[in-house]
Amino acid sequence: MRKFSRQFQQEIDIDLTKPLVLSVSGGVDSMVMLDFLRRLRLKVVVVHFNHQKRIISDKEAKMVQDYCDQFHIQYNYYRLTVNSSDFQNRARILRHRHLEEVASRLNTPYIFTAHHLDDLLENVLINLTRGSNLLGYAGMRQITEIGNYVYVKPFLYHDKESLIDYAKRHNVPYMDDESNYTAEYLRNRYRLTLVPIMKQENPNLLQVIKQYNHQLIAAYDAIRAKTIDFMEDQDSINIPKFKLFSQAVQDDIIAYFLEKNKVNINYRLVERIRTILLSKKPNQTVTLSNQLQLVKFYEKAEIKPSAEFYFRKIKLKEADQKSKVHIDEFSYSSKKINTESLQVKISYDDIEFPLWARNRLDGDVLEYDYGRKKLKKFLIDEKIPMEERQNLWIITDNQDRILWIPNHYINQNLGTGKSIYITFYGGKENEK
Repeated sequence: MRKFSRQFQQEIDIDLTKPLVLSVSGGVDSMVMLDFLRRLRLKVVVVHFNHQKRIISDKEAKMVQDYCDQFHIQYNYYRLTVNSSDFQNRARILRHRHLEEVASRLNTPYIFTAHHLDDLLENVLINLTRGSNLLGYAGMRQITEIGNYVYVKPFLYHDKESLIDYAKRHNVPYMDDESNYTAEYLRNRYRLTLVPIMKQENPNLLQVIKQYNHQLIAAYDAIRAKTIDFMEDQDSINIPKFKLFSQAVQDDIIAYFLEKNKVNINYRLVERIRTILLSKKPNQTVTLSNQLQLVKFYEKAEIKPSAEFYFRKIKLKEADQKSKVHIDEFSYSSKKINTESLQVKISYDDIEFPLWARNRLDGDVLEYDYGRKKLKKFLIDEKIPMEERQNLWIITDNQDRILWIPNHYINQNLGTGKSIYITFYGGKENEK
């Protein structure tokens, strides 16, 4: 008890006047956590989850409730129904949701779980196997802020053997979870096969893992500090400045950017985005999900909603002062119209009507005094972002000769004999 108390006071720097929400399964780890914090006379509230997967689940729930009743501790009980092949992950999400509901009701940010040093070792092995970022390879943090809540693992640097010893000395009731001894889950397979071999090779393995955890977290914190200073609440990545950092910081900037936008992170995605940001190609995109994409355009990268591109082509109507024209439509007239919308005068000798407004096509060509230029090269030279390129309106005659691109180009090589005025009701009067 004295060792536990001393370490708790040294490592857990939180406001202990607030209620502490404890996730208590009924196993030795969480029951020892409950007993220890109760003995410190802290205000604890218990949350117990019945996953309905084991025969002893109801007995386990009653044991936890009996303990809480004995010491007048608030007890919250949730019966979870998870019908999913991804049981472990879905159950974890539901537990977190209910724990945060209880914390919110009690006006406290603190949620305690009973992870210990053996759990930390298993997490490190799992993340090394599956791949992760620097913090993931560290395993776990003792104190982690997630949104409005603070998750605390007071026993993270105590091994399981010390928790069992505490339970025996203080007569703490608990039940063994028989599912911990099956090979159904990856964690159990490591626990039952790989970990015993590693401990046999190095009896001080858990202390090595503790040191490893401290070193990786320190490195992560140093890198993340540079990331936060660089981002400064920006909603885009400044690519020239991004290129000045080491790869470790670049990867964390990308990870942080994805985290802010709630995108699932894996190393291959981070590596792909880094490659794109460092490449010389000015316009590129990366699909992040069904809803989001990362868009690189010249010296900036942003995360934007994914949107399917639909080719649009509409016939221009002759202007009618009495008609109400939709915001994204065009009209033409022989005389200038009194309007605040974007309007251009096109001089010509011979163009074929009707006129059309459409999106760009491969092979589009612009005409100049000195010759012809592909529209694609013009857009690159003008550094027009890819997203804007896809949404450009191009005004052509019936022979597909380009007359006008609002705000970007006017064909001045059509002659001077006649003239028309083309009005874009989706633009304002700021034509170049």
